Amino acid sequence: MTPIGELWTRMRAWRHRPDVEREMDEELRFHVDMATKRNIERGLTAREARRLALRDFGGIERHKEEVRETRPTLWLDQAAQDLRYAGRTLRRSPGFASAVILTLALGMGAVTAIFSVVNGVLLRPLPFPDPDRIVYLGWYWGTGTPINSLTGYQLEYVRRHSQAVEGVATYRTFESEIGDPALFRVAQGLRVSEDFFRVVGITPVRGRAFTDDESRPGGDAVAVVSDAFWRRELGGDASAVGSTLRLGDATPTVVGIMPQSFRFPGAPENTDVLLPFRFVPNPRDEGHNYEAFTRLGAGWSRDAAERELEGVIRTMRTEHPELFGNPNEGIRLLSFSQMYVRELGRTLWVLLAAVGCVLLISCANAANLLLARAVAREREIVVRAALGAGRGRILRQLLIEGIALSIIAGVVGTVVGGWSLSALLSLVPRSLPRGDEIGLDIRVVALTAGMITVTGIVFGLVAALPTSRLDLAASLRDRMRGGANRGRLRETLVIAETAFAIVLLAGAGLFIASFARLRGVDPGFSTESAVAVRFGRMPRDYGEERRGVFERGLLERIRGLPGVEAVGGTSSFPLERGVNIPVAIEGRPDNAEGDVEWRATTAGYLDALEVPLLRGRAFTESDRVGAPRVAIVNEAFVQRFFPDENPLGQRVEIGKYKERWIAPGFEGGVEIIGVVGDVRDIQLDRAPKRTVIVPLAQWPGMIDQAGLVVRTSQPSLLEREIAGIVRTIDAAVPTPAVEELSSIVGASIREERFQMVLLTVFAGSALLLTAIGVFAVLSYTVRDRAREIGVRIALGAQPGSVVRLVVGRGLLLVGIGAAIGLAVALLASRLLVAMLYDVAPTDPVVLVSAVGLLIAIALIAAWIPARRAAGVDPLVALRTE
Repeated sequence: MTPIGELWTRMRAWRHRPDVEREMDEELRFHVDMATKRNIERGLTAREARRLALRDFGGIERHKEEVRETRPTLWLDQAAQDLRYAGRTLRRSPGFASAVILTLALGMGAVTAIFSVVNGVLLRPLPFPDPDRIVYLGWYWGTGTPINSLTGYQLEYVRRHSQAVEGVATYRTFESEIGDPALFRVAQGLRVSEDFFRVVGITPVRGRAFTDDESRPGGDAVAVVSDAFWRRELGGDASAVGSTLRLGDATPTVVGIMPQSFRFPGAPENTDVLLPFRFVPNPRDEGHNYEAFTRLGAGWSRDAAERELEGVIRTMRTEHPELFGNPNEGIRLLSFSQMYVRELGRTLWVLLAAVGCVLLISCANAANLLLARAVAREREIVVRAALGAGRGRILRQLLIEGIALSIIAGVVGTVVGGWSLSALLSLVPRSLPRGDEIGLDIRVVALTAGMITVTGIVFGLVAALPTSRLDLAASLRDRMRGGANRGRLRETLVIAETAFAIVLLAGAGLFIASFARLRGVDPGFSTESAVAVRFGRMPRDYGEERRGVFERGLLERIRGLPGVEAVGGTSSFPLERGVNIPVAIEGRPDNAEGDVEWRATTAGYLDALEVPLLRGRAFTESDRVGAPRVAIVNEAFVQRFFPDENPLGQRVEIGKYKERWIAPGFEGGVEIIGVVGDVRDIQLDRAPKRTVIVPLAQWPGMIDQAGLVVRTSQPSLLEREIAGIVRTIDAAVPTPAVEELSSIVGASIREERFQMVLLTVFAGSALLLTAIGVFAVLSYTVRDRAREIGVRIALGAQPGSVVRLVVGRGLLLVGIGAAIGLAVALLASRLLVAMLYDVAPTDPVVLVSAVGLLIAIALIAAWIPARRAAGVDPLVALRTE
């Protein structure tokens, strides 16, 4: 019989155990009744006959046990019996059981929550067939980190010449009004290049994908829609394929419907429509503006494909040497998942490591509780062993109790993890890729089951092994001899959790210091009493002229509101990045000068931000179309291009690169009329970028206005006032959103706040658990050494010396753990360098503060049992012993 067959047979036998027990009772009763009948026939009374029959038979229960021990399902019977006994034992000690379960559940719940996010974002396979074969194409400049984008010509060249890849694709996101303009509904979509469906490996389930002709300039207007859009907007009708959509001013024909499961990382969460992305690659366009990804060909490894691409780039360098700045430039293959997750992936791994430390500290505390309980159950175990229980049976009993506790803690921890997952996702600084797929899947369940199994076995062994080695004679005569060993084990666990706590405290301290310094950075503008007004999508029929009339009227009405000190429009708000664009300085021989941040604003914008004007003048209403084009630059721009010259009156050629203009509308230079202070336009932790600011009115159609900045003494009233003004001017314009300018600064450091808050929570949990561990160990030490302490006091020891004895022992344990943890923290903190701002990973103030805080908390935790020890009555202690 196979092992599975044998196990099935045993399980069936165990299931019919009640019937077997009943048949055995009936058979044994029959034998006793027959013996009783024979004794009565010999002249004995019924009572004497029954007693003699039972004596000769040897006891019914003994025979039952002998029969049971021959059964193949004996281990199941004993396990069930041990499980019932474990339940009764834990019910008799609800405080102990609750402490262990809650301690473990805290660690397991935290790990479950963080791992659910790590799994959903980093570990779960991408939603494509053979996702490991899909990679990004990054451009390597010869130094530094490759960027995850190519020029249009590089993309097309690789697509046509590489044998290692099955097409190269790129995409753009877009928004567009759909249907009746009066309803003002917006669809989210993707414009996808020719090879998109081939590379991702997903095609429409109804209809077809785009043809090559449709994907090229001049092709027919076609669209592929998502399953949700098809059901919501097209009624889920199969005849929708071939129908037309109203998408903005276009009316593409629906040629396909994507599968319901279609997801594309990097696209809007609800991608409704896919359109062809048509562009003509131009060798003169050297802007790396295309995120390119590819599918490796069958049989091609990443290393082999990268070597083949090096050959393609060498050929391209030979044909177009003017496109290369140095001989080391080339293409690198980058992980698709890491490129769309970016820095958040590193943050999640750090948090998973931190929460793992919390789990280990929880396990150490729970193990200490189990060891302490083993001391309390010492007499029970000794009596059971004296009555014949073997070491294996005792070991199994304690092991089952540990597993039972771990299972309950795992269930509670899963509930806690599911609850805290929602709170965790609300703290995440930006939308998580595939955030809708984060949850308790098979990997998370497997992790939880693994934690339950490992912790249950470990805890059972921790409590059982010392107890199973008891000296019966010594234990029945006196206290357990193994107490010293068990005490050393408890102290070792305290040292371990102290070390983990130091690592977490040091990490949290570094992030707190980094965040504090980041918050202290001067952004270059004032957020006090200033609000940002964001406009949504303007109505479809809003041309340039109508939009200009609306904006001028809005600005004029807002300026007239009570308490408004300044107001101005801008193409992009501070810390939300503008347009990165090349510039050249007119009259200089080398016209490839560099790149700048390009922003368009109205008059009054710099006043609303309180950005200081250092030289020249600000924009006025006369800086409009038809007037000479002008610009204001920042101090960083002056330091780069005019360090020893007066920048006023100089001309800057925006959008000119290597003697050519990158796009229509940029031709001609602009005159510098002013210099302003530096503003951190990209991130607080990055130096101010060289910036060129132009009048919004002089660049019609080149850039959309993002909104307004208003400085007012009554910001709380502004939202209602602006909503009323917008309705008065044009009720078709959606009501804008109003937020304090300080919230934009806060949003720019959300990821840093996310890291700091979670690590601080984990470090606080570790600190609390460590304090509990120190308190518990010293409390049990005081109890175990009650006789010794009583003798010391009886011999004249002062309470202060007893306190110093106990506190000193606790601080010794914490000191050893802190030293080990500090060494680990010094090594681990170097991995955080890229995540810190203006803080060294070995900052002595942070590390000393972490150690000092832990010692202070441990001192408080040790003082409580120390005071109890100092109050021991020697007569009571000696009498009890």
